[in-house]
Amino acid sequence: MKFAHTALYVLVVALVTPFTVVAGDSNQLRQNSEMTQALSEGRPPERLNWYSTSRKDILDAIIGIDPAWRLTSKLWHAVSVDATNAKEIFKSVAPYEHKSPIAYDILTPDGKAIGVYWSTIPRTVVQIGKGNEVKVFPPEPPVRP
Repeated sequence: MKFAHTALYVLVVALVTPFTVVAGDSNQLRQNSEMTQALSEGRPPERLNWYSTSRKDILDAIIGIDPAWRLTSKLWHAVSVDATNAKEIFKSVAPYEHKSPIAYDILTPDGKAIGVYWSTIPRTVVQIGKGNEVKVFPPEPPVRP
């Protein structure tokens, strides 16, 4: 009986954890298929400030933040994105489990889009602070047993 309870607990945690990591208390991401298409074709919105993050020279993610918001995360680096380099930049995000990158809207708690998150790893944490401050953590691949 104890094994059945433990197995049920592990199953529930395994099913709920990915959604908690992606959509935790302070984290708001919503998949945006139109933006995925646009970024895949090298057509990013011009109104955003763009940043990238990487580990060991592997580009993990790119975010675009509305200029009315201030990115407070220190692990992102400004990237100049324009019509001449956009397609190359967005295609350079590292594959993860043979998946193509997907665009997600970065949302405030009330559902207002303030930016775009582009990665093959849809696990990150977004924290909305006071005075239009936003902190986006680098993506976290799931832990493998």
